Amino acid sequence: MTKRPSGLHLDGHGSPVLINKPVKPTWWGFLKEIRHWMFLVPMLASFARAKVFSHMRLGMLWLVIRPAVLVAGVAALVANFINIPNANNHLLGSTILGLGFWYSFHRCLMHLGRSHIRLKTVARDFPAVPRFILVLAGFGPALVEAGVVMGVSLLCFAIVTVVQDGTIHLASRFFVLAPTATLVVALFAIAFSLVVSHLTDEARDTWLFYKYFLNAVFLLTPILYPITAVPASLLAFVWINPFSGAVEAFRAAFLPIPLNVGALAFSAATSLAAVLVSLYVSFRFERRLR
Repeated sequence: MTKRPSGLHLDGHGSPVLINKPVKPTWWGFLKEIRHWMFLVPMLASFARAKVFSHMRLGMLWLVIRPAVLVAGVAALVANFINIPNANNHLLGSTILGLGFWYSFHRCLMHLGRSHIRLKTVARDFPAVPRFILVLAGFGPALVEAGVVMGVSLLCFAIVTVVQDGTIHLASRFFVLAPTATLVVALFAIAFSLVVSHLTDEARDTWLFYKYFLNAVFLLTPILYPITAVPASLLAFVWINPFSGAVEAFRAAFLPIPLNVGALAFSAATSLAAVLVSLYVSFRFERRLR
């Protein structure tokens, strides 16, 4: 008789039965295990979202408080408290888009990377559930917070654009570039969070090094500065950074700036490779524990 893998199955009477049993520790078996447990992701994401915001005294108000800092900064810039010459190169609008895009990505990294800790009871009661499923559940609170942050950023961008030119520039390629750039950073968030969640189990100070690493990536990515401000001698090093192509593609969806198709393709290919590598790393960690 063939052994059934973990997941939700029907018995002889048509009743659902949850099988909590790991399959043979092979790479292909590990991928099948993930596929069989995918039905848990929406439920765990909802549970993680409720757990994140229910234990805060201000609860969902934090979703407004955090972006309010960005709004205050934009208001100061528009009121000329800080003088930035942005009439020609849309520096202010470009910076707002870059900051909103990065901060949304950063919130996804934080929620996905700690998701397995918030769902530790699930991991304890159902040890056969792959860590990949617990990481994906982090999108529950992450999408809520990232969505609000991005919404506030786009609102600020629209206000600044109207103040500058009296019109809103929306590139015709918006419906291609914006989803593509968002998907690329979402894949990076999954890959980084999956590996870091396993390393954190081995050494808790991994999380501290991880935050410093993200700060370094933030400074090396053209977020606070436009790509045109980078010297020609250093431009190649900036494009090697896979996040640069995604950030510039997201900006190109709203601003009339040139699109580096090669950099975007490199970012997309790197994100897919990162997910595959993270899955293999997770497979090696979980095979050792079973």
